[in-house]
Amino acid sequence: MKKIIQSIFKPQEFMLQLCKKNWNGDRKFVQLALFGLQSNTYVVTDIGLAKQMLSEVYQPKKPSGCPFKRATEMSKEVLRVLGTQSTLMTNDTRSHNEVRLLILKHFSEYQDSNFYEKIFNEVFDMEINRENISPSAISLKYTARVILNIVFGENIVIDIERASTCIEKISEIGFMMNRLRFLKPILKYGYNKQSKEIKSLLTELIDQAESDSFAVKMQAAGYNKEHIFSELITLFAAGHETSSSVITNAIFEMIQHPKASPNQIKQEVLRYYPPTWILSREHISGSSGVDLPHGTYLIPVYALNRNTSVLNGEMFDPYREKSDILSFGYGKYSSCSGASLAHKEIDVFLNEFNKIKEKFSISTLPKQKFSTVAKPVGGLIKKI
Repeated sequence: MKKIIQSIFKPQEFMLQLCKKNWNGDRKFVQLALFGLQSNTYVVTDIGLAKQMLSEVYQPKKPSGCPFKRATEMSKEVLRVLGTQSTLMTNDTRSHNEVRLLILKHFSEYQDSNFYEKIFNEVFDMEINRENISPSAISLKYTARVILNIVFGENIVIDIERASTCIEKISEIGFMMNRLRFLKPILKYGYNKQSKEIKSLLTELIDQAESDSFAVKMQAAGYNKEHIFSELITLFAAGHETSSSVITNAIFEMIQHPKASPNQIKQEVLRYYPPTWILSREHISGSSGVDLPHGTYLIPVYALNRNTSVLNGEMFDPYREKSDILSFGYGKYSSCSGASLAHKEIDVFLNEFNKIKEKFSISTLPKQKFSTVAKPVGGLIKKI
């Protein structure tokens, strides 16, 4: 019973304990036998095996013969919760690759730091005069504004508060529905309400999207509005809170480690506080070169990033040497489609905040919350 409770309310610690028991042994995975999970569910405890699973997935040039794919049943469940047909969630179709390439091409056009600096200044000006400042509120508005401007155009009118809150709530309710299935009938009402709200918001934004925006490019590529809704909801959920989580944690760590460079802080935050704290893959063939039973494999990024082979891996140390981490996935076809954009928006924000960090002190530290995304909640800073 204790394991079941911990797996529901503190899943990251549960996974960490499983990994720690096996780091000094030969076992690269352990079977996970808990209520509500299929008997062929396993937890990967070796970072080498995790990399292999993330690398050897569906590839457009050889769709058959790849030993791993996204965990089918888990992906389907998430899609049912989200109410979408998003191909970004599956990683196993040519349509997924087409959308991924469209994202990569469009996002690569946003490398001008001035674009991000302008948004940083606008968002910071909105919050700077408060007695207690919420880094989480600042970073959520910043990342929401970045992704919405990139998707719909730089000059469209956006209710940033509405957009940020809507994306955050739909992600949170969807996660709870997936985890606590017995509460699904109760949670479904709140989810449906938020789903209608975000679709209403997206409709308004699509209708005023600029001609060179990502939304218009998707329409030109032949995607209908319902498909665009699906991909954008996934894109916002994946690309909004993840970057926001990194930025929020980095703000607190920059104040506590004033001599560390923004890049040192970013790299250690990605290792120590990975926003995508767990991934999953399904083993579907015997061609992997590893004797593995078929089934679903959970890849606990949070735990593997803290592997004890990294010196003092369970301590935050921005001065440590760069180590292997899985925070943006791994491999050509499993790494995050928006990784380059995420690094750019995070880098610009942290470089700008680094110029003024000495003007702030910490009022309260945040607590880490693990839902769809691992994120800090509740922390505050104030001007000195």
